[in-house]
Amino acid sequence: MIWTARRLGSESWCAAALPGFRGNSRLSTWLSTVALRRIVDHHRSPARRDIAVGAPSDPGFPLPEQPAAASPEADAELSQRRQRVRAALDGLAEPARSVLVAYYLGEIPVLEIARILRMPEGTIKTHLHRGRQTLRDHLRDLC
Repeated sequence: MIWTARRLGSESWCAAALPGFRGNSRLSTWLSTVALRRIVDHHRSPARRDIAVGAPSDPGFPLPEQPAAASPEADAELSQRRQRVRAALDGLAEPARSVLVAYYLGEIPVLEIARILRMPEGTIKTHLHRGRQTLRDHLRDLC
């Protein structure tokens, strides 16, 4: 997850280097928006991968995950659950989807999301509440 965050941060800075800043807002707001959109794009992309950077001998280099001794049936069930959650998240209307992704997957605080999306804090909280409610309704049988 740390490597993914670093990669997304790096991609955000590279995207920010492009001539997209028009000066309509503060630079920090614009950079935050670029980063938020990178996070949303990353979680929307079916081809996303956590790519380790560096050499295996480097400190902090992630060790390969050891698969749990689970049955093929359990693996298939887990895969189906993940697909259902992803599909339910993809089915949410905007901006609820972006708010949920930013808050839970991007770990961005409500106040920061409100500033980035130029919405009141209460509106962001409402989108979080309604998005969670919709996901709960669609995924009730998974609990």
